[in-house]
Amino acid sequence: MRRYSALMIIIFLASSPFAQADVKVTNETQPQNSKKDAKDDSVSNSVSYHFPYFKAGDAVKISVYPDSSFFLNGLYNIDQNGNVDLPILGLISVKNKTRNEFIDLLKNEYADYLRYPNINITPFTRVSFFGGFFKPGLYWVESRSSLWDAVQIAGGVNREDGLKNIRWERNGTIVSKNIISDFQAGTSLQKMGFQSGDQLCVTVKPKMQFWDSFRQDVIPILSFSLTALTTALTAYQTYKIYQDYHD
Repeated sequence: MRRYSALMIIIFLASSPFAQADVKVTNETQPQNSKKDAKDDSVSNSVSYHFPYFKAGDAVKISVYPDSSFFLNGLYNIDQNGNVDLPILGLISVKNKTRNEFIDLLKNEYADYLRYPNINITPFTRVSFFGGFFKPGLYWVESRSSLWDAVQIAGGVNREDGLKNIRWERNGTIVSKNIISDFQAGTSLQKMGFQSGDQLCVTVKPKMQFWDSFRQDVIPILSFSLTALTTALTAYQTYKIYQDYHD
């Protein structure tokens, strides 16, 4: 009788809704997490894969080592269709190519000319420097360079507060007025999102009014001259007194 009662209790507990609920939660939770992880990996791979290494309007520098005189070495513009005009080959599309794919293409196409199959590819961005720079103008800047490197190419700013007054503009629109944090952090132009044709502008220091210029440039000279003249007169008077005393 006792065995029969114990068996009935075990059967009742196994068939209760609480036990079934535990089993259901345990079995369904694991697949949901697995699906979520797989989805996250898919998104991460997608973002990495579609990052544009070569963009229209940029340029690409090709370097063959150690043959620095090889005819392929040079800087090549990427046109609006994503093509570069290469020696012998002509127009080659780099629009959807990764860096390694482009290098492999060059190695295959120039196999008969390469003595050393060591090719390096470097992307460049076209940046304009306007206003208060020592060497304003248009420059090709390596995309992985920092903002500090870019400003250095333009000779630096010609006013003390120039770094705080740099504006980043694109097509006549201000992208940012405060890039000092990226300057200090050494953030690359590529990470900042620079595009070819972007401008870095610094307002030229305003011209001083006549009185400001007189006060800053002329008064110190006059003050120095007056001091020198007073010293000379004092010395002369001292000398005269000395002569009169001995006479």
